[in-house]
Amino acid sequence: MGDRRGMATRVLARQQIADSLRPVVVMTACMVACVPSQATVAPERSVLAASSLVEPENRGVVAYREVRSTGATFTLEAARGCKRAPRPSGGRDVILDADAERVRCRLRPWRGPVGLALRDAHGVWTELAPLHADREGRLQVRFADLDAGLRRTGDGTLGDRTALRVGRDGWAGTYDLARLREVQADLHASWIGRGRGVPALFGVLHPGHDRARAIAELAVEARLARQELDFAAVGRGELTPEAFLDRHVWSPLRLRVMMMMLSADRPAS
Repeated sequence: MGDRRGMATRVLARQQIADSLRPVVVMTACMVACVPSQATVAPERSVLAASSLVEPENRGVVAYREVRSTGATFTLEAARGCKRAPRPSGGRDVILDADAERVRCRLRPWRGPVGLALRDAHGVWTELAPLHADREGRLQVRFADLDAGLRRTGDGTLGDRTALRVGRDGWAGTYDLARLREVQADLHASWIGRGRGVPALFGVLHPGHDRARAIAELAVEARLARQELDFAAVGRGELTPEAFLDRHVWSPLRLRVMMMMLSADRPAS
């Protein structure tokens, strides 16, 4: 009886050792296959420790995602040991944890690189350097960072791109950037309506918006109101006429300010 228990213990120990080595093999193959070829990324400790989560089968799972006007937040998981390959259900574009659990996958946080790609107006996809999910599988994509990266490399702006793909082959979703810009414009317009946005900037960022002309009129009104406040400050001696003229290159009040300067320079009789 004791020999049987000892043999069972040894078999279990060998299996545990084999399971612990398997992720290293998967990682070695995937450091080449899963990272975009034009971006050489030095493997960090967190990537090496979680290498088994980047699998050639693309069994990435989206546990949570939220897309806002400034960026997207994800909680990602890796599905392993599935009875069969999980598939999205309900017409969704990504595999959710419920889809993976349905085929009895083992889920744990996705730790390591997550590929990104942008599509231009001609339908051509450009791979970007991957971002890294943290130990809990959380990933943050900031649109301002993507735009800054494109400008830095001379590849245009994010406004030139039509779609964003998250995960290799888009396993974490493909997102319509044109629609996102429409939402951003609507939000900007609503902020201006509540007195929080900058009307003059709206026409630069969203020239084709249906409220662009009305907001341009608001921008003129806001500029005139600012000029009137500064003119009153000149009259109180809180702002110099020279500062007013420097600040407002065009203003119907410039002539009156210049007359004030001449009056101040004229010697008292």
